[in-house]
Amino acid sequence: MKEKRPRVDYDALLKEFVSHNFEDFLAFSIPSLHQAADWSKDIEFLEQELINSLKGKFPVRGKLKKTDKLVKLHLRDGSPHLVFVHIEFQHKPETLFSRRMYEYRSLIALKYGIQDITAVAVFSGAPPPQSELAFYKTGWDSELLYRFVSIIAARQDEQALIKSQNPFALAMLAAKYAQDSLRNNELRFSLKAKVFELSIESKILPQKIMEVLIFVRDFMLLPSEMENLFEEQQQVLMQTKTKERVYSEGTKRFIKQMYTVFYGQSPEDMMEQARLQAEEAQQRTEEAQQRTEEAQQRMQEAQQRIEEERQRVEEERRQTILKLHKLHGMAPEQIALVLNIQEEVVANLIHGE
Repeated sequence: MKEKRPRVDYDALLKEFVSHNFEDFLAFSIPSLHQAADWSKDIEFLEQELINSLKGKFPVRGKLKKTDKLVKLHLRDGSPHLVFVHIEFQHKPETLFSRRMYEYRSLIALKYGIQDITAVAVFSGAPPPQSELAFYKTGWDSELLYRFVSIIAARQDEQALIKSQNPFALAMLAAKYAQDSLRNNELRFSLKAKVFELSIESKILPQKIMEVLIFVRDFMLLPSEMENLFEEQQQVLMQTKTKERVYSEGTKRFIKQMYTVFYGQSPEDMMEQARLQAEEAQQRTEEAQQRTEEAQQRMQEAQQRIEEERQRVEEERRQTILKLHKLHGMAPEQIALVLNIQEEVVANLIHGE
């Protein structure tokens, strides 16, 4: 039975990545807003505050609690600006999505009394239908159009993502490849290795590279045996690539700390564990092969015993026929009747003696 991939919380992974790399995310999704923002001032994450304030007043779907970011930043002219980010992973496109985006935007405006709100929807799974990229409503001579920024991983230009030196571009490349390899583990293995190598060779800061690798590892997760093999290969690759780059001792300590935080062990421990797992896998393979050989040997011995028994019975029948014919003078047709066998068989045994 082919091993299935483990379940992955794609929405939570991407939300976490956006939280840690919000400036890179905004530079990728809305470059003009990124340039207009005053990054000397701290940004505020307000999604939990928004959720708490809406309890008991408005219906809040589970998606809002789990996959949305609300960020307050300041523009260079001093004015506040809100950025609402919705993360959406669907195996099948969702209906009424645009209306939900409009409802969230309305709730945010009511809560904070700010109309300067930019909304971004990030689709990391199945591409949405074009009709769900804007909310449009008409009736009785009134008209409403609400359009939000849409980032659709599956429709991103692959070469543009590869050439970009933005960490979020690499995250989108991983999401695009994950969708491309939805039902093909071997393809996902090779595409995942490609993103790893592109990340390691990029000019992004080392700590950013580590965050990208951790995201890619979990977002493009493979069945356990393939994942173990992938990690063994990537550890060799990372050792080779990092020897080509000069890192400070502080950066090396940081990378080791990141491994410890996210994997629960140092790179050296991971390599030792991978080595032990490989040895155990080899031992299991050898034991299975030995069991197969033993089973084949038992089968051959059983077949030999069956053949020997067949020959013994055949010889006993031959001796019985000859005895009845010679000692008792019975004709072949009489012997055949007594032993309930064909007369031709009896005749052949008698004449072939």
